[in-house]
Amino acid sequence: MHPDRGGDAQMFDKIAKAYQALTDDESRENWEKYGNPDGPTATTFGIALPKWLVSKEYGLWVLAFYGLLFMVVLPVVVGVWWYNSIRYNVDKVLLDTTQLFYYFLHKTPKMEINRMLMLLGGAFEFWKQYNKEIIERESDDVELTRRMKSLPNLGENKKERPLSLPYSLKARILIHSHLSRIPLDNEGLEFDQRYILARVLRLTEEMISMSQQLTFYTQIKVPIETLDNLLRLQPMFVQALWPKNSPLLQLPHITDHNLPYLRKGRVFSCGDLAALDSEKRRALLKSLSDEEYHDVLVVLSSMPRLSIQTTVVVEGEDDAHEVTAGCVVTIRVSLTRTSLLDPIASGLEDQRVHIREEPDGDASVNSEQEDEEVPVDDGDHVIKEEHPKEVKKKKPWEKNRPQKKKGGAKKKPQKPPTKKAVAAAVAPTSLVDEEEKKEAKNEKDDDDDEGSLSSSESPPKLDESDEDDDWNEDSVRKVTFDAKSHKTHLVHCPYFPPEKFEWWWLILTMLDKKQRRLVCPTVACKTLVDQQTVELRFSAPPVKGVYHFQLSVRSDSYMDCDYNKDIKLEVKEAKRLCYLSMRTQKMKMRKSHTRVKKSILKVRTLTDSSDSIAEFYQTFYGFVLNDVQKISVQY
Repeated sequence: MHPDRGGDAQMFDKIAKAYQALTDDESRENWEKYGNPDGPTATTFGIALPKWLVSKEYGLWVLAFYGLLFMVVLPVVVGVWWYNSIRYNVDKVLLDTTQLFYYFLHKTPKMEINRMLMLLGGAFEFWKQYNKEIIERESDDVELTRRMKSLPNLGENKKERPLSLPYSLKARILIHSHLSRIPLDNEGLEFDQRYILARVLRLTEEMISMSQQLTFYTQIKVPIETLDNLLRLQPMFVQALWPKNSPLLQLPHITDHNLPYLRKGRVFSCGDLAALDSEKRRALLKSLSDEEYHDVLVVLSSMPRLSIQTTVVVEGEDDAHEVTAGCVVTIRVSLTRTSLLDPIASGLEDQRVHIREEPDGDASVNSEQEDEEVPVDDGDHVIKEEHPKEVKKKKPWEKNRPQKKKGGAKKKPQKPPTKKAVAAAVAPTSLVDEEEKKEAKNEKDDDDDEGSLSSSESPPKLDESDEDDDWNEDSVRKVTFDAKSHKTHLVHCPYFPPEKFEWWWLILTMLDKKQRRLVCPTVACKTLVDQQTVELRFSAPPVKGVYHFQLSVRSDSYMDCDYNKDIKLEVKEAKRLCYLSMRTQKMKMRKSHTRVKKSILKVRTLTDSSDSIAEFYQTFYGFVLNDVQKISVQY
């Protein structure tokens, strides 16, 4: 085995180290700690990079590459992203468009609907100079000129810039064609119309926001009629109707041919049609087939009916229901949504209200496929880029119908509203039982701890009425904080390309000398499923008296779906606070200090007897308590 006798040197070295580790205590300790009887050895570390990357030959090129990446490419990418970001506000509207709305609202505070449509068409989102996604075609001049002849009140002769520019006129023509339900029969114009409609609701909300900013933060008071017209725009776009059109045209298969028969039966709105009994309703719609009549019932059952309850409170005051001049008044509006037509009573037991969860951000246009679909312009023709195959879109009134089961697949459970419910549903039964046992045990331990307290150390008993009031206020705040589920009802809108969900606007106005005046900013309720509580805050009038307010709840999806509620508010005179002035307080304190000094001087003349000391303390504390009582009575 020895190398001098022809043995293997490496094997002999290993055997020697093994013998040393077995016989020597120090070597064994090194073997156990470091894996080597000789002790710790040098350790080498490598990097997971190719050798040529750190070699001297390519070191300069690698350094130049990193310098180009971090000094040129990264700043350029960040700069481009920052430049595109600062052009938009929080609501994804161009800042230049916001300034345009501000200018025209400041110029003409009182606007009609046609004027608002012109202003929406002039948004810079539809101009290629500001938006590179806009496509300008030479064939548009011929097609748009032909469309203009059938659309009145376009205002094509206006000379105001940018409302007179070609892009603004094109957007206005497409908007008017949509509201008039006129088919375009042109693939390029249809794409442009879908692109405009996907953004017009967002722009309308920006106009509403700008009008309120002018009303509350400037001396330019936008009339309440302008706000009313702005709120009418959204259901107009969603249902593709003018204000003069009948709201019955929102229903499927209802045309102008059916309107005279419905008017004879005193049916002027969808609510009137839903209020009829089944036989009379079927007689008025006898021109429709059974399948078409069923579609009408399905849409009526998906349309909303609201019940509104209001409560006036003054938060933070002892008497929460007494409104005084100048105080902050909170009106809690409880909205309860039901179906316009009862599905069970109308024979639609299998009809379910379709509820979807909206993503954060702009939920008015839930689908962003319209933004991604950008065709390539090849002369006068449009060549669409390749996209994944689109799913066939159902009829709008068929969106709520339950789908048939396929292949015996189990129906997916409905998504629970809270995470705890999800955990309880997914967890096995044994785990749920264990959690319940743990919670019961913890509650029992808490009860034992509370019972171990002595009667002398027990906390004072609180007033149950005050405790209930505090609990009610906390519960309201908690509900307000947690009510952000973003679940709404799907809207029947066959002419509006994106999917739309129900939103509601709450407007509070004060009736003053037969005029309406906005008293607080409008509030958007975007999460109403079954019931929702919304709070409106405003400052009470400075003069006592009886004031009349009107609460309006308007839908942004359906026409003729507005609700008004009158609120009578009695404002009392503000309470006067009794307090002492600073000068009076200083004078009282000086007098008390003077009396204390006199009592201290008096003690020096007294003897050291216990009776004299007791008399001194009695006199001193008598002076102090007397002064404190006087000051407290004056307060």
